[in-house]
Amino acid sequence: QVWFLAAAMAGRIRQWALTALVAAQAPPAPDDGAEPFGGASHLLQGAAPWPQVPFSEDDLDNQERISAWVHRYYYSQERYNPAIWKEVEEDLERLAVAADSMPSLSLGVALSLYSFFWWADGTEGNSADIDVPHQLVAMKLFRKSIAAQQCDSQVLDDNMFVYRQCNVRWRYLMMIATEVSRELARKRPGAALTAQVIKEADEYFQTLRHLPYFKPHELLTPYDTSFNEDFFPQGMARWGPIWVPNRMPAEKVGVAKFMEEHYPVFKEELLGLLQVENGGVFSRLFWENQNAETQFGPRDDDWMPVYMVRGGKFHDEMCRRVPRTCELLRTRPEITECSSGGTGSGFIHLRPGARLKPHYGNAPRMSAHLALVIPPATKMTVGGETVHWEEGKAIVFDDTYVHIVTNDGSQPRFIMNMWFCHPCDGSNNRVTQENAAELCQPQARRSRAL
Repeated sequence: QVWFLAAAMAGRIRQWALTALVAAQAPPAPDDGAEPFGGASHLLQGAAPWPQVPFSEDDLDNQERISAWVHRYYYSQERYNPAIWKEVEEDLERLAVAADSMPSLSLGVALSLYSFFWWADGTEGNSADIDVPHQLVAMKLFRKSIAAQQCDSQVLDDNMFVYRQCNVRWRYLMMIATEVSRELARKRPGAALTAQVIKEADEYFQTLRHLPYFKPHELLTPYDTSFNEDFFPQGMARWGPIWVPNRMPAEKVGVAKFMEEHYPVFKEELLGLLQVENGGVFSRLFWENQNAETQFGPRDDDWMPVYMVRGGKFHDEMCRRVPRTCELLRTRPEITECSSGGTGSGFIHLRPGARLKPHYGNAPRMSAHLALVIPPATKMTVGGETVHWEEGKAIVFDDTYVHIVTNDGSQPRFIMNMWFCHPCDGSNNRVTQENAAELCQPQARRSRAL
């Protein structure tokens, strides 16, 4: 059980360390020369740059502080020092135990465990297995944060539900519980722990789907919910996770038609870029502008995007190297003028053997892939629906559903990605496509049968 794992974790943690953590308001003890928390990690010490009194009763504030702290180590050379990264892990474990008496720590620790400790042995880049013990603790802490904020209340109104980010807490809990259940069912079928986690995941889903905020969405499976539905509940119910090719042809979505029409240009310029320094320029551009995608795959280079444009700003060096691609992209206001943020376009390399963990995209937006170099045994699952890339063809999907990407082949996969303004986004009427009214007309929820 989840509680048993947390108790076992507590058994290897010194009690005085927890006392020092929770009693953060107490004056510091006299310096006797000892370093009770190691010396590499500053979260619990209160050493610079961490404040002496690090936590409050505001769990969103604590979440930002904890995430920023782990982020600092994850995106530094210190992460590759096993001793230092182990101290970060142990500090998070201490916080997980402390959350039993200080629930405002729960959200920050849960999100950091998901963000930075999803993969077993992730820092060494070998395992494609889920770090089940850490994710079970993350489940427990997300649930604790939900209870602490009354996100499981039947009387909490929708405005307060969103203000407290209950919609986020519930979706992340459901995503982790579902994927851990699947992992355990695959690795340990028949085990008591597997049965317990599956039971808990189902209980979470039944609670979620009957809450006043989620009930109108008529959720049938844990994969049915997306963050775009928070913005466009009626229009989104119509199309589901994968628009093109599952529910409409590419001609229905301007971005998809554009990508397919100019496929020869995009592929030619990608292949030209890959030939420069035998791919070294592509790799350098990735590392110089590395996106803060927390442990997407077990290895840092599993998922390597290089962007032509991001947030309306074009990348000068990329546009010098792929000029026709950038010239074409400048004609698409869905990515260059969208005010909602999170839009852009780039070429994305997926390494052979890569696994991208389940994750949500940023709402409100849509995503499109143009398949450029596609080896066998590559696929993407979005909201429980699986799709395969076909060279020269576009896929348009709602990346604010949970999605997972795998490359089981022996060669890298390359696609061109476009994150673009959602067609149903009325605040961006000038940049959305001509047939937005047709696409966004309210309709009954789509069938799961394709």
